Amino acid sequence: MTKKVLLFGGAGFIGHHLAMSYKAQGFETIIYDSFQINNLVTTFNTDAGLQEPKLYRSILDERLHLLNDQGVQLKVFDLKNKHEVRAIIEEENPDIIVLLAAVAHASRSNKDPDEAFENGVLPLSNTLDALRGNKKTRLVYMSTSTIYGHFTKDIVHEDDSVNPFGIYATFKYMGEKMVKCYSDIYDINYSIIRPSALYGERCISRRVSQIFIESAIAKRDLVVSADEDEKLDFTYIKDLVDAIVAVSDSKNGENETFNITYGNARPIYMLTDILKEYFPKLTIHKQERNEFLPKRGTLSNAKLIDLIGYKPKYCLEDGYRHYIEWYIKFIEKKQITISKVPQANE
Repeated sequence: MTKKVLLFGGAGFIGHHLAMSYKAQGFETIIYDSFQINNLVTTFNTDAGLQEPKLYRSILDERLHLLNDQGVQLKVFDLKNKHEVRAIIEEENPDIIVLLAAVAHASRSNKDPDEAFENGVLPLSNTLDALRGNKKTRLVYMSTSTIYGHFTKDIVHEDDSVNPFGIYATFKYMGEKMVKCYSDIYDINYSIIRPSALYGERCISRRVSQIFIESAIAKRDLVVSADEDEKLDFTYIKDLVDAIVAVSDSKNGENETFNITYGNARPIYMLTDILKEYFPKLTIHKQERNEFLPKRGTLSNAKLIDLIGYKPKYCLEDGYRHYIEWYIKFIEKKQITISKVPQANE
């Protein structure tokens, strides 16, 4: 019997990749999304101050074409409506729900906490309320590695202490506590995912890996706001989504929390070294790091490997080259010109 998965807030960067991974592995896959946050509506909102709207609209168009080609259903829906969330879950009776709805930016969450709450915490609350006593449906909650705060050791594990700071990390940690509390009281079946430093094709979230590539293609100064020795556990999008599918479909993933990362932190400046292979004249401008972002490192993925049997496949050197080559070809194909004004990631 074919299993059904609902991706709430699933039209974004992670969501569209995840939908295609589920579909490729035989799941009936349905996306519910408002297309309001960092998506189609944003690219047409002149007040949003979005950088490169033409480029990002083209990327979003490609996401939709790929989902359509794969036969993924897309439904426009507002997850802030509690009664509609309950009605959908009762009607669809899914085996898996992946909750991806969020303002997935630390800086934007700090600037507008109300928006972060309404588009992250509220959809989670509504989904949890609708799942009371529903042991069949696995809820996959997307958290973040930033809940650990500043890393105090070389490698952090899921049972290490956390110290979130800033609106984004605090709301995500609060979400984890909500999921576990509902599980204890109402017997909810869940998996919690903590990713780190994602990168990959068709991202418009202005992560550091994306902005570096855009800067190199546009021949503008590459702005690096990081210390020389600062590292991140960069994780290629395909590793993340394939691992999520494996966790959500495994009995061993029930009521567990997983770091899903490559498991080997690399210097942020390694991105610039790889880019120089393609853009030898790349110029770098260093600026002070954002102190509202925690200093991180390696996240242990031993639990993912031992319990689920999934071992990440893409090291930074391989995954980032795939990403760079895709971006170069995409911009050439679409004949898009990128602004030459220096930009930092958000």
